[in-house]
Parts: sequence; C-alpha cells; structure tokens
Amino acid sequence: MEKDDLNADDIDKHLKVLVVRGKKLVISTIKNEANKKFSKIDSYDDAVTLGNDVSHGLKKMGDVLGRQSRVIHIFAKKYADKLKNILSVLNSDNSEIQTILQNFNQIDSKRDEILDFIKKLENEKSLIKEKKHRMSELSDALLQTKNLHEEVRNSIEQLKSSPEYQKYLDINSKIDEFKTTKHSIKNEIDLQFTKISRPLGKYQYVSSLDKDKRNLLEKLLHDPFDVLTSENKSALIEIIQSVRKAVVSESISVKDVQKSISYLDETTELLDAYIKQIFEYTTKLTDLESALGVFDSKKLKDQEHALQKHVENISDLESRINSLDSEVNELNDSQPRIIAQIQQRLDAISAIRYSIASE
Repeated sequence: MEKDDLNADDIDKHLKVLVVRGKKLVISTIKNEANKKFSKIDSYDDAVTLGNDVSHGLKKMGDVLGRQSRVIHIFAKKYADKLKNILSVLNSDNSEIQTILQNFNQIDSKRDEILDFIKKLENEKSLIKEKKHRMSELSDALLQTKNLHEEVRNSIEQLKSSPEYQKYLDINSKIDEFKTTKHSIKNEIDLQFTKISRPLGKYQYVSSLDKDKRNLLEKLLHDPFDVLTSENKSALIEIIQSVRKAVVSESISVKDVQKSISYLDETTELLDAYIKQIFEYTTKLTDLESALGVFDSKKLKDQEHALQKHVENISDLESRINSLDSEVNELNDSQPRIIAQIQQRLDAISAIRYSIASE
C-alpha cells in the first residue's frame, strides 16, 4: 500500500491532496504502532502494561482508519479487507489478553476474600476457645460459691435451731409488746403538756432563762417524754414556776389566767408520777434489751448478709455463663455460613467442586 500511488494522478488535484495525506497518515500510524517493542513479561504488572499498550495501539490504528475510511474504501479498496482481517486478529488477541487479566483479577480478588474468610474463621475459633475457657473458670467459681452458700445456710439453720435463739425471739416479742406501753404513757404526758403549751411557747420568747434551761424548755415543747427525768426535775419545776409567774404578772398573755395557772400547778404535781413511770419503763426496757445478749444476733446478721451476697454472686455468675454460652452458640452458628462463603468463591474460580467440612 505504501508503494502504491493509488492512481492519485488521475484524480482532481484538490482530492489528490486528501488521498495522499490520508494514505501517509494511515501508513505512518500503523508503522509506528506495529514497530513498537513490548517489554518482557515477568509479572502480573508487566502483563497489565502489555494489555494497556496493545489496547492503546489498536485504538490509535482503529481511530486513524476510521477517520480515513472513505480514502481506504474508495482509493485503496484492495487493501481494506486485508487491513480489516489483520486488525480483527490483533483485536482477538487483545481480547484474549484482557480476558486473561480479568480472570486473574477475579481469581486474585476471590483469593483475597477466601483468605479473609479463613482468617475470620480462625479468629472465631480462637474466640470460642477463649470463651469456653472463661466459662470453665466461671463454672468452677459458681460451684465454689454454691458450696459456700450451702455452708452459710447450714450455719444459719444451726443458729436458729439453738435454744438461745428461741430465748432471743421470746425476749424480742416481749420487748415489742412492752413498747406499746410507751404510747399510753407518752399520750398521757403529751395530753397534759398540751394544756400548758400556749404559755410555755409564749414564755420561750420573753424568758430570761440561761442557755441550758432555754434548751430544756425547747425540748419540753417538742417532746416532754424525752426530758422528764429525775436529773431534770428541779430545772423543769423552775421553768414551770417561771412561766406561772409570767402568767400571774401578765408578762405573757393567755386567754384564761386562772385555768392556765391551774394547769401549770397540776403539771408540777404530776411531774414525779410521770418521771417515775418513764423511769420504770426505761429500766424494764433496758433489762429486756440486756437479756437479748443470750444470743449473738450480730453473728446471725453477718451470716444472713453473707448468704445474700452469695445469692447475688450465684445469680451474677450464672448470668455471665449464660451470656458466654449464647455468644459461643452464635459463633458456632456463623461458622457454617463462613465456610459456605469460602466454598462459593472456590467454586467460582475453579473447575473442581470443593466440599469443606468443619472441624
């Protein structure tokens, strides 16, 4: 084709320029691309470079032939088919190169995925081993805690079956019953002091009592039961008498002076009886509470606290074991799915059908 003048001399001079230029361009491009030397293929990257170079060269030749299609088919028709066949063979070879590269990429990608799944499978097996080991440790701790729980429970039963404990319960029952008498005493005293609460309250703001007696007056208003003692008797009488004088002198105002004086005197006369009642009640209660020493209640409380702690520990250990067991089951369930993914990718890149058995 290069030596053929394509009968260019027989055509219009303007058209001749186009034909000659097109012929030179086609020949120049094909020569340049066909004479390129490719590097030796020693690696996948070399193969990719070859594929890119071949594709690039064929594209350039295809592009120039496309642009000069009319020149070739009209003025160089006898070369057109041969060029077409040659390019067809080259394109076919290039397609085979691209197919090989694509296959390699696919295999390489599937291989990486298979390796990732294998790594995941190994990690899950390692996790299962660790979790089972931890479950074994927790099971040992659970057994030990249950044994301690049983020992403490037996100890509590022995304590509660002792005659001392029965005496302790009887005394406690007596104390509970006896404490009800406090309410009747307290109600009686509260009722009496309610009668003089108004003058006592008003005297609190105008009195010249010293600090101790002022504090005693405040407590007397709040809860007389707690301050009616033989030690406070003289101070209590002094306070009530001071209030009486304030009522008589009208230093503090009350609705009915005579009635207030009468209630104040009445309260003073009842002080000894109230103090005696409270003293007898307190003494008897103290004796009963002292009698509780027949049984070591602190030891029982400590044992009951320890029992409750063991119950909580048992519940916690069982919960942790169940949680780990659930996690192990989830990991075991996921392994067949991982193996199926590996097998699926092996089938995609190999003509051999593999069957993978889990351990």
